[in-house]
Amino acid sequence: MSARVAFRTLGCKLNQYETESIAAEFDAAGYTVVPFAEVADVYVINSCTITSQADRKSRNLVYRALRTGGAESSVVLTGCFAERNAGGHGDDPRVMVVGNEQKSEVFPLVDARLRAGAHNGPTAGPSPVAAAAPGPAQGGPFGFRAARGMFHTRAAIKIQDGCDQFCTYCIVPHVRGRAVSREPADILRETRGTVAGGAREIVVTGVNLGRYRHGELDFTELLRRLLDEIPGDGGVRVRISSLEPEGLDERFSSLFADPRLSPHVHLCLQSGSDAILGRMGRRYRSADFRRIADSLRSVDPMLNLTTDIIVGFPGETEAEFEASVSAVREIGFSHIHVFPFSPREGTPAARMPDQVPAAVKSRRARRLRELSAELKRQYYARLVGKREKVLVEKVDAALPATAVAAPATAARGYGRYYVPVLIPQAGLEQNAVYEVDINRLLDTPDGPVLLGST
Repeated sequence: MSARVAFRTLGCKLNQYETESIAAEFDAAGYTVVPFAEVADVYVINSCTITSQADRKSRNLVYRALRTGGAESSVVLTGCFAERNAGGHGDDPRVMVVGNEQKSEVFPLVDARLRAGAHNGPTAGPSPVAAAAPGPAQGGPFGFRAARGMFHTRAAIKIQDGCDQFCTYCIVPHVRGRAVSREPADILRETRGTVAGGAREIVVTGVNLGRYRHGELDFTELLRRLLDEIPGDGGVRVRISSLEPEGLDERFSSLFADPRLSPHVHLCLQSGSDAILGRMGRRYRSADFRRIADSLRSVDPMLNLTTDIIVGFPGETEAEFEASVSAVREIGFSHIHVFPFSPREGTPAARMPDQVPAAVKSRRARRLRELSAELKRQYYARLVGKREKVLVEKVDAALPATAVAAPATAARGYGRYYVPVLIPQAGLEQNAVYEVDINRLLDTPDGPVLLGST
C-alpha cells in the first residue's frame, strides 16, 4: 500500500508502546507514516480518559483530523476514551471506534477497509474488529508485534496490562480491564530483539507494574531477569515507567546497585494525608511511602524520585492539603505531576460529598507546581560537577540564549538519572552514549536543563 497514515498518542507510556507497535505494522506493510498535522488517508488516535481535560483533547483530535484529512480520510479512535465513548461521535462514517481489547486489530481492520476502497458506514466499539481475522502475532492484551525498528533511542517493553485496585477516583480498571501479566519468556525475547535492533534505552511499562506476577515470578524477579538480557558495557540501560508503591521492598531497592538500571523512579504518592489516601482507596499510608523512598536512596542517595499528586480530592481540607505539601518537601521529589481532582463518571469519588471548588483546586495546584519547580532546580543543581552517561536523542537542539555564544545548537539527551543535558559540541551522534562532565545549570522557559561537555 502507498497510503499515508498518521498517529497521535495521548496519555501513558503504555499507550505510546501500543501506538508504536501499531505504527510498525503499517510501516512494514508499505504505508507512509506522516506527521499528524499533514493530510493522510488514515489518522490513528490512541486516546486517554484519565481526566476531563484528556477527554477534551481526545475529542478535539478527532475533529482536527477530520478537518485536515478531508472527505476521503478515515479516523481510527482507540484507547481509553474510545472505550468509554464508543457511540459519542455521531454518524460520521469516517470515524471508526476500536476498544482497548481489540487495539491490536487496528492494522488488519484499516488495511482491509482501504483495500476495499470505500467507507463502510459508521462503526463503534469492538464490532468491526471482531470481524477481522487475527494473525499469529495478534489478539488479546499482548497481541502487538514485537519487531519495531521505528524507535530512535528508546523503546518500551509492555509487561502487564489492566488493574485490580479500583481506587475510588480512577476509571482505568473500567477501561483497561482486570490485571493480566505477560509471559516472562515473551518479555525477555522482546527485550533481546529490541536491544539487537539498536535501542539504547528500554522502558518497562504497564498499568500497575508492581503487581506483575506470573506464577511465582514477581515484578522484582522479572526485572532482575530482564537486566540480565542487557549488555554490561554501559551502552544500554533500563528505565522503569510509573509505579505504585504497593509490593515494593528491599529486594526491589537493591536492583538499583546495578548500573544498567536507571536510578529514576516515578512513584505515585497521590496525597500526603492518610485520611485522603483512605478515601482514595489507596492501600498504603504516607509512612509506608517514606520507607520505600528511604530504602531506594539508601542504595543511591542521588536517585531521582518523581511522583503524582491529586489536589482537591472530595473533602480535602487545608490541613490535609498541607500534609501533601509537607510530604513533598520531606521526600524531596525532583518533579511532581499535579492533577486537580477531575470527577470521572462511574467512579465512587464522583459521587462523594464535599466536592472542592474549582478555584480552591486551582490555587492548591499552583502552589504545588511552584514547589515542584523549586525542588527540581535544587535536584538539578546537585548534579553540577558530576559526570553523567548521556544518551543523545537529538543532535541539533537549540541552545538557550544565555548558554554560550557558539555554536547555536547542541546535542541533547538524558543522563542515567533521567535529567536533560545539553552538550554544545559538534560531531556527536544520535543514539550514542557519552561520558559528560556536568558544568552548569541553565534556566530556560521550559525549566532547568544541565550543560555539559565530553
